[in-house]
Amino acid sequence: SLAQCRIALGTALSGQERPADALVHFEAALDWVRSDADDELRCEFHGNLATTYDRLCRLDDGAAQHRQATTLARRLGDYTNEAICLSNFAANRCRAGLPAEADRLLEQAQRVYAQAAEPSSIGGFIAIEQAAAHRQMGHYTRALRDIEDGLANLQQFAPGYTGVLRAHEAGCWAHLGQWARFDQVVQQLSQGGPLLSRTAVRMALLRRMGDQVQGRPGDVAALQQLLAGADTRGALDFQHSLRVEVASLRADADALRDLHAVAHEAAALGHAMTRLLALARAAALGAALGHHAQALADARVAWALSEQVSIVTGYALDPWAHCARAFVAAGDAAAAADVARRARQWIERTAQDQVPPAFRDSFLHRNPFNRELLALASRA
Repeated sequence: SLAQCRIALGTALSGQERPADALVHFEAALDWVRSDADDELRCEFHGNLATTYDRLCRLDDGAAQHRQATTLARRLGDYTNEAICLSNFAANRCRAGLPAEADRLLEQAQRVYAQAAEPSSIGGFIAIEQAAAHRQMGHYTRALRDIEDGLANLQQFAPGYTGVLRAHEAGCWAHLGQWARFDQVVQQLSQGGPLLSRTAVRMALLRRMGDQVQGRPGDVAALQQLLAGADTRGALDFQHSLRVEVASLRADADALRDLHAVAHEAAALGHAMTRLLALARAAALGAALGHHAQALADARVAWALSEQVSIVTGYALDPWAHCARAFVAAGDAAAAADVARRARQWIERTAQDQVPPAFRDSFLHRNPFNRELLALASRA
């Protein structure tokens, strides 16, 4: 049928990283799938449509399709496919800035995967998403264990994906203030061949955090080159994160306009996590440039968004620190004190409950955002 041809064409285009073109054919076939396809085809179709929406950063639309694919896989009694669907759904939720929701899905995925006939790379892919969710939540002991377990699986079943997990390892070391360990992972990854585009972007953003700690100037040209050359067609949120970092380093009026443009684009997509990051950076930059009224407005929206979502492309308290800077510079001492108080509570609780004892001191004092927020709290 014509609908089946459209599904085949959409699948081929999706495999070529042409999600916008694929979506035209998938959506045209949707009514036929609902009325005439069997459960097996419907499951595959909704899974493919979900990942297509994800690649276009339409994460809420993707979530609805992931939910349908998961339900159908469960109905079919296909444990392997159900585990894949749950893992993909979790990745969607993590990118949406909802790591606790992702973690719940991944716990289900682990239980289902355990019922599959044979071990496979699926266990490693689940570990990748668990490491991302746990790192995003600040659960570093669990994230490091996910990484260890995942590397053992991927080295056996899918060695080409170990770099993705090592990038999450680098993220853990950066957040924990373990910069020698971070540099070691970066060096090892640089010797292992080219990284997947999203992994390369993640590493560039982590290196920027390391530059701040070690007092090195940020390399705007390198980030701009990566922004121009990286294939981020399937990761608009990563492209936005690079634009935010480039603008933050340029720190001029044009950069402030670009931060507001990213925030506007993210709002149009319903992508609260990216909007949070862009507005927090815009608030700090606007305040530094003397635009105090706009900075306060941006900071207040960003601070409210931080109640709903956390960022996945960097450290969770990055937007908190930038909101605090804006409140201080624009003269809202009460708001700055509120950020500092809540940040101190989060940092100290995380250090006590979620950080291995050997890394607690560096987490408190060598993570630049923690150090800044704790210093602000001591003065509040």
